[in-house]
Amino acid sequence: MSISFEELKVRTRAEIPAKFNMLVDAARALSARRGVGVRLHETPGGTIVSVDSGLATAVFTHPFQVTKTGDGVQVRFGVVDGIEPTIGGKPISGGADSEAPVLDMDFSDGRQYVVLEVPLDKDLKLIDGRGIAVAAVKALKSDYDSGSEEYVARHPICMIETKAGVSRLFQIEYFNLARTSRRKESGTVQHFFYAQ
Repeated sequence: MSISFEELKVRTRAEIPAKFNMLVDAARALSARRGVGVRLHETPGGTIVSVDSGLATAVFTHPFQVTKTGDGVQVRFGVVDGIEPTIGGKPISGGADSEAPVLDMDFSDGRQYVVLEVPLDKDLKLIDGRGIAVAAVKALKSDYDSGSEEYVARHPICMIETKAGVSRLFQIEYFNLARTSRRKESGTVQHFFYAQ
């Protein structure tokens, strides 16, 4: 049900009950509903939705989803400022005729990150050395020091923690991204990534 705010404006006293009923109908249409294997428990603090685990067969896929494969990880298709990142120069989707590339990882004990890396020119525009807009997916250890790379914007998309040879992936990013950068008064550059 779609109601515009203009329709809900009351112009005469006689319209109040009808407009109120329209508002109630609109709110009811947006409320959560029970279904097969889905239970709702309403509390003063809100509504709790419970889903039977047997029904959770659908996989939640999203941009930049990281999955472990062999000695590396694969990253599901996503974009930064409308640009598909690469792994080793190959699009993360693999392109039209090939498989998605694998980002080699060192799964030794410790913490590391899968990050988006976006090189910028001195005007803070996306570039690579040939003037082509580019973004890449890289693996970085948690003790990585970016040093003075102010013209490289990085954004973590997944943390990988390995203990006693067992690796766990903690997804950080779930959305396609947009990016902006600005130079602070001190001269350093700040990079901002946000959901698009």
